[in-house]
Amino acid sequence: GDQTAAGKLIDRAIRSAERAQDDQLLRLLLGSRAEMDLWLGEYDRAMDLYGEALSIASTIGDVSARPLLLSELGWVSLLTGDLPTAARLAGEALEVAEDLGNRRAMTSSLRLMAESSLRQGRFADAEVEAQQALAVAEGLGAPAETAGVRCTQASAALEQRDHTAAAQLAESALALAALGYAMRTTLPQWVLGVVALERGDLNEADTQLRAGVGKDGTGAPRHLANSRWGLARVRLAAGNAPEAARLHRQALRLRHGMRDRLGVAESLVGAASVVASADPSTAAALLSEAERIRGDCAAVATPRQAADVAAVRALLGGHEQVPEEEAVLAEGVAVDRALSALAQIEHSTAARAD
Repeated sequence: GDQTAAGKLIDRAIRSAERAQDDQLLRLLLGSRAEMDLWLGEYDRAMDLYGEALSIASTIGDVSARPLLLSELGWVSLLTGDLPTAARLAGEALEVAEDLGNRRAMTSSLRLMAESSLRQGRFADAEVEAQQALAVAEGLGAPAETAGVRCTQASAALEQRDHTAAAQLAESALALAALGYAMRTTLPQWVLGVVALERGDLNEADTQLRAGVGKDGTGAPRHLANSRWGLARVRLAAGNAPEAARLHRQALRLRHGMRDRLGVAESLVGAASVVASADPSTAAALLSEAERIRGDCAAVATPRQAADVAAVRALLGGHEQVPEEEAVLAEGVAVDRALSALAQIEHSTAARAD
C-alpha cells in the first residue's frame, strides 16, 4: 500500500533501463508505472506512459505487447468518459489478442467492451461481452481477472436495478479474495452498499460503503470518491443534509480532479439532490449540466441514474426550468457552482437544525 515508495522504485528502474538502452525492459517498466498512475487517478500521465510504451513496442517489433497496451489505453479512455475511443480500442485489442492467443488481453478487452456498452445503455451487448470475458478468465485460471469481471457484472445488474443479482455477483467477486487492482471502475463493496441503500438498510449501506477504502483517506482516489458519494446518499437519507453536502463536495472534488467526467455528472446530480430545496435554480442547472456531460461522453443515464434524476425533479416540484443564460454551463463552472452551493448547506445552521 505504499504507493510513494513503489513509485520511486519504478522511476529509478526506468532511469536505469534508459541508461542501459534496454527498450524491452523500458517498455515493461513504463507499463508498470502507467498502471500505478491509473490506480492513483493520474489518468493523463497514465495515458502518456501507455502511449510511450506502445510506441516503443512498435519500434522494437514487440507485437505481443500491443493488445494489452491497447486495452489499457482503452481503460483510461473509459475512466475519463471517452466511451467511443474506449470501445474502438477495445475492439482493436481484442482482434490482436485473439490472433496471438493472449487470453489475459482478451479478458481485459472484452470486459472493457462490456463496461463501455453498459454506459451507452446497450445492456444486452454488455451482458454478452461480460459473459465472454468471464469464460476466458475462468479458462485462464486467474482469480483476480475473474473477480474483476464479476464486479463488472454486478455493476451492470445494479445499474438496471436488479438488486438481487447485483448482490450475488458482488459477493461472488469478494469470495475470490482478488487484489484490488482488478477493480477498475468500482468495488464489490460499493455495489453492496448501494444495493443496501436502495433497499433502505442505511446501517448496512454505511458499513459496505466504508469497506475497501482506507479510514485514513488512503486508497485509489476513484474508489474513495465512489465511497464518499455513497455515504453522502446515506447521510441525506438519514436527514443529515450538512454531512451529505460535505461528503458530496469531497467526492466531486476528487472526480473533477482526476477528470472522471461521468463521475462528475453523477456528483452534480447528487449535489442537486442536496440543494434542491434551498436553491432550486442551481439544482435545475446542475441536472442540466449532468445531462449535457453524459451526452458529450456518448453515455446515457442508466435506470438507476434516471431514478436519481427523477427523484431530484420531484423535489423541485415542477420548478426545474433552467434560465436561458444557465442552459449550458461549462463543466468547470458547474463544478464550482455545485461546490459553492454544497458549502452553504454544509455550514448552514438552519440546515443543521433541520
